[in-house]
Amino acid sequence: MRVAFAVIEYHPRAAGGAERQAKLQADELTRRGHEVTVLCPRYRGTRSGMVGEVRVIRLPTIDRRPFGRLTHAVSLFLWIMLSRRKIDVVHVHVGGMQADVAVLAGRLSGVRTYVKVAAGGASGEVLRRRQRRNGLWRWTGLRGANAVQALSSEIESELEAAGVPRERIARIPNGIPLPARVDVQERRAEARNALRLPQDVEIAVYIGRFATYKGAADLLDAWRQVGVNSTRRLIMVGTLDTEDAIDSIPELPHLAVRPWTDVPERYLAAADLYVHPAHADGMSNALLEAMALETPVVAAATPPTLDLLRPGVDAFCFEPRDPTDLARVLDVAFADGARRRRYAAAARAKVEGYSISEVAKQIEQRYAQLV
Repeated sequence: MRVAFAVIEYHPRAAGGAERQAKLQADELTRRGHEVTVLCPRYRGTRSGMVGEVRVIRLPTIDRRPFGRLTHAVSLFLWIMLSRRKIDVVHVHVGGMQADVAVLAGRLSGVRTYVKVAAGGASGEVLRRRQRRNGLWRWTGLRGANAVQALSSEIESELEAAGVPRERIARIPNGIPLPARVDVQERRAEARNALRLPQDVEIAVYIGRFATYKGAADLLDAWRQVGVNSTRRLIMVGTLDTEDAIDSIPELPHLAVRPWTDVPERYLAAADLYVHPAHADGMSNALLEAMALETPVVAAATPPTLDLLRPGVDAFCFEPRDPTDLARVLDVAFADGARRRRYAAAARAKVEGYSISEVAKQIEQRYAQLV
């Protein structure tokens, strides 16, 4: 199968969960014998070429607002039209503007289109489309796609309500490489040594964009309320360079901020707790990776999270957008090491069904149906 992945960013550029998942899938589908070409904007300092075994084409884009989105849209449209005899499927890894452009080009050229919706809820692609002023383009990238991937039951329901035919919706989760099971304490000590983190404290880690919809401000408010304790630390790994960014990160006791990393699993392996306060998402890569590494999870009880985790069985959960409840749950989780270990073991057992190889198998089966 000849597949073109349309993504917003691609390695080595800093990228979020959707782009990280795209790279995992591109690598795995290539290993399975498919010909994958990644299409993304070309910004200053980047060039087309091979990233591992995957060919990456960085399309001409003016790296300046408001021209960036427009020039990328034109470049993507023209590439699909000119390459229509060389590709079988265009796979779009966020259901925004790129999906509209790819679906329009696909309809004109006869190329099949597969669109992944990366998030649900108020910050997700489906509900944001309802706010578009231009009704002509409102549903192009979803109703017109040959297949639409829903990561969660929430997204699946939103797509049906938006008029996407049920037979076009593919309920397929994100996937991750499953690490081998090892002694958790030894791995944690090794990871802390590598990151130069102290061994004699309990560490909670947040990984992601420092955005309001990611719950970053809620976590900071909660940390102000957590019982002051010199043996507790919070590390926030990410970037303020994002839409809906919080104003700033204040200086708080026992809080450290570290820049975005291409290997977030190092911090997850080093942590006693992974905190996931997002108001809405599709299926968090970091959450899956924490489960796989047997890092106990403290998560907002949103619909996507509850698709994955059971409060009181394999995760500590709190009310979304409630910093006081998050502070309470953090205090409980920090204080109960036995419960942390029990939840982490149950979460690892649950995540066994989310391997990247199994997810890629489901995606290629859907491609085959389309082509």
